[in-house]
Amino acid sequence: MAAKLGMRFSNLIAPGLKLCGTCRRVFPLANFHKRSACKDGHAPVCGSCHRDYMREYVKRNRNLVSHAKSNAEYRIRNPEKEIAHSIVRKAIRLGELVRPEICPGCDETIFVEAHHNDYKKPLEINWLCSKCHGLEHRNYIDLSPVINVWIGR
Repeated sequence: MAAKLGMRFSNLIAPGLKLCGTCRRVFPLANFHKRSACKDGHAPVCGSCHRDYMREYVKRNRNLVSHAKSNAEYRIRNPEKEIAHSIVRKAIRLGELVRPEICPGCDETIFVEAHHNDYKKPLEINWLCSKCHGLEHRNYIDLSPVINVWIGR
C-alpha cells in the first residue's frame, strides 16, 4: 500500500529508528554512523554492515608492503607504546595478566583491548571493548580508573 501512495517505507518507521539499506533490519539511530550528507544525518547502512563492508574492502585493496612499512614507522615513532604493548602481550601469554570477557565501559561480553593511561606504567591498564576504547581516545567518555587483573609473580 505504501508503494501505491508513493510513500517510502522509511516514513512508516517510528521516530528514532532507521532501516538499514543493506541488511534491511530496523535499528535505533545510534547504530548508524553520523553523515551530514544524508537527509536524517545518519549513514544509510548500520554499523555492523558498514564494518563488514570495510573488512572486505581492506582485504581486497590493502597493499601489504605499504601496510607493513607504515606499521614499522609507527613503532619507530612510538617506542614507549611498542614496549608497553609487548609487555602486556607477554604478561597475558605467561598468565600474569588476565583479559576479562566483559567490557567495564558498556558491560557487554565481548573481546576487550588493553588501554594505557600512562605508557610508563605498562601493566596499569583499562580493559575496554573496541568501541569504548575509541570513545576513550576521543575523550567522549572518561574511564580513567585503572581496571587491572594482574596476578603478578
